[in-house]
Amino acid sequence: LYPEKALPFAYGAIGLAALSTIASYAIVANGLKIRVQMFTGYVMGGMMVKMIIGILSISIIALKVKEVTTYYVLTYFICYFIFTAFEVVTLMTNLRAEKSEGKREQNEKIAP
Repeated sequence: LYPEKALPFAYGAIGLAALSTIASYAIVANGLKIRVQMFTGYVMGGMMVKMIIGILSISIIALKVKEVTTYYVLTYFICYFIFTAFEVVTLMTNLRAEKSEGKREQNEKIAP
């Protein structure tokens, strides 16, 4: 499917997409611990970091190694969207758990 020259770049794209997703998730998760009301800001900040990492890496590959640019871009964006979906599902699961814990604590305060 990929020429042998493009394989290291494809693996690099997968790794970079994974690392950028981990960085984005860390920003949002740490932000939620600090201040839940700023959830949207943390999500946008995490996505911005992820996008800048992707644009910079694609730009560098496009300028330095033109013959593997298509393979790199395809691999990166496929992984980018898959990892973003997992990130969103994980964040939403964590938020639901926190929301239900908050309701449970409120109910315990009301009814002794």
